[in-house]
Amino acid sequence: MEIQKTDWGQIQWHQNYREKQLDLGMNVGIVTINPGAHQPAHVHYEEQMVYILEGQGIAYIDGEALPLETGAIQHWKPGIIHETVNTQDSVLKHLLVTNPDGLDIDRIMTAENTPLKQVPESSLGASRARQLSIAVEAIRTQFLENMHYAYTIFDEQGNRLAQSQYFPQFCIDHCQSGINDGICACMVQKNKDSIKQEHSFVCPHGLVVFNSPIYFDKAFGGYIHGGYIHQSDSRMKTLNGVYDTPESTAVGIRTLIRKISRAISNFCEFNQFRNELIEKEIAIADSQQARITLMKNLQDAEYRMTELRINNHFLFNTLNSMAAMALEGGILTLYQSIVDLSKIFHYNLKSMGRIVPLQKEYEYLKAYLQLQKLRYGDNLKVHYQIDETALAWTVPFNFLQPIVENAFIHGFSPGEPQKITVSIEEIKESLRISIKNNGRIIDQETCNAINLRMRSNTAHGLSMVYHKLEAVYGQHFFFEMMSAVDGETQFEIRVPLMRHDMEGAGHHD
Repeated sequence: MEIQKTDWGQIQWHQNYREKQLDLGMNVGIVTINPGAHQPAHVHYEEQMVYILEGQGIAYIDGEALPLETGAIQHWKPGIIHETVNTQDSVLKHLLVTNPDGLDIDRIMTAENTPLKQVPESSLGASRARQLSIAVEAIRTQFLENMHYAYTIFDEQGNRLAQSQYFPQFCIDHCQSGINDGICACMVQKNKDSIKQEHSFVCPHGLVVFNSPIYFDKAFGGYIHGGYIHQSDSRMKTLNGVYDTPESTAVGIRTLIRKISRAISNFCEFNQFRNELIEKEIAIADSQQARITLMKNLQDAEYRMTELRINNHFLFNTLNSMAAMALEGGILTLYQSIVDLSKIFHYNLKSMGRIVPLQKEYEYLKAYLQLQKLRYGDNLKVHYQIDETALAWTVPFNFLQPIVENAFIHGFSPGEPQKITVSIEEIKESLRISIKNNGRIIDQETCNAINLRMRSNTAHGLSMVYHKLEAVYGQHFFFEMMSAVDGETQFEIRVPLMRHDMEGAGHHD
């Protein structure tokens, strides 16, 4: 066994952490926190289970105090903010088992082990930079914004493309990282060869920074800096008030950076392949009509692929709630939940076409919200204001549910009362649909930024709704997010009235 010394105690690892073998999967160690010592607040990037072997103390999990005593077992998910205090004059010792949350052990591509294309910088450099910028924006809006994680993403020339707002207080105090986007001492490109390799270095103030390169089309496109952590064995200097990070957490951070790098690379590769495919098909087309037919087929394929997405988290939570009801004997509620879930799957399987009656889309939305009430109970209030005559018109398939789902993912705060209001009415020669929620208050500047991103060609749910409406109505529709008079967040949609024979093309009235 190897012992990792820290400024708050030590960890006796089962693996040899000095040879970086902690990324083989589950990690096991015995953690000793010195008498009266304090682990400052830090974010966990790996799943952890601890069993208290000796002593007493207090753990703060996302601000909530939990007592620690001999025999207690705690399970902590990735992403929590954790702080531990040994309140006794004796050691606090616990068994630690960590899992780096689905570690991808495939080696990241580097300039050392990947043959690079020999292409002129002038011909492809700008193209790679543009692709990388598009990919970073797509990845950022999908999941980076929701992670309490410090990172900066650069292109191959060292220009900053994106930077997290969640930097340690130490970085903010010493480098003003919040306003010095991409120009802190640790972010200035010093060695063009080193950024093409996965490595770590120590910043001038003593924090460890991890570098992960981004490769696509077998060429270097940019790099990511992340981590910004303190490890006492990397530099003989104590940083007061900064968490001395165990190697298992450092492994989790490196793994996360690799995942971000790989996600950006995959997006670039896919986007480039799609663009090349379109160009080749258009090149061999004999007429303008052939090109129009090709683009329509590509749009139809993209449309259908979009609808094949299944929200695994929603399905997992729903099935768990149904299982709990089965154990508690809630037969009627369980029966209704099964019926609602059946409606959702039936609608997805049988209504994969582009146009459906609004009545069907409305019933699908109600089934989805009924299942959400199963999860949130009386904490969720749903109000409907429906003009029944409007339900006879036809609309795009599955464009309302992603808007409502956005409120549960980004709008509502945990534990707070949740309210959703759905309004549908026929006004003159158009349908007006309004979806409001009482989630966090959004200012006009943020609304404008979100509306701009909705019009971009990303995989974000609201963006897909926008382009779905665009595919059906062209430019003859209105879809925007706004802050309502009562302070609630409102999505408003206005589309022309449309009939459809469900076989041929639809027409506007």
